[in-house]
Amino acid sequence: HIFNKKLNYSISKYNYKKVALIPGRFAPLHKGHQLMIEKALKEVDKIVLLIFDTDDINVPLKTRANWIRKIYPQITVIEGYNCPDGRKYAYELGQKCAFIQNKYINEMIKNQNITHVYHSVTYGDSVSKSLNAIEVMVDLDRNKFPVSGTLIRSNLEKYKEYLNPYIYNEYKKTLKK
Repeated sequence: HIFNKKLNYSISKYNYKKVALIPGRFAPLHKGHQLMIEKALKEVDKIVLLIFDTDDINVPLKTRANWIRKIYPQITVIEGYNCPDGRKYAYELGQKCAFIQNKYINEMIKNQNITHVYHSVTYGDSVSKSLNAIEVMVDLDRNKFPVSGTLIRSNLEKYKEYLNPYIYNEYKKTLKK
């Protein structure tokens, strides 16, 4: 009991904060992503969202990052350029893939003091372990929102119900260009 009292005192003394990392491509941001972000908003003091570049979507990283900033101005958005392609590395390097990706993530987030990692993909546990953070899985089986960026990119009109109206309109504009 003495230890717990000291620990609680230490935490309050240094104004301890819960800081969540939410990594992903957000290609495009959909309601499954928003479920994760909004859960984190209720549970932590600060959110750091790391958005990766990808050639899966014909929308520049800066544009996708700005879409998120527009909807969630209260979160910190870090643009992750030149990120290692996890699919490529997983096939070529196996387990070393996680090491490469986690090293990249650590370099991108610098000293953000991450305490939680929110995710809805299987690699999230590796990220949380590398940061010594609490893993928070959100709708991993996609029961609440049965959608992915891949499905949306394959047929925007069919899956538009899973997009915020702002994202839908902005994404549709980029497709017309």
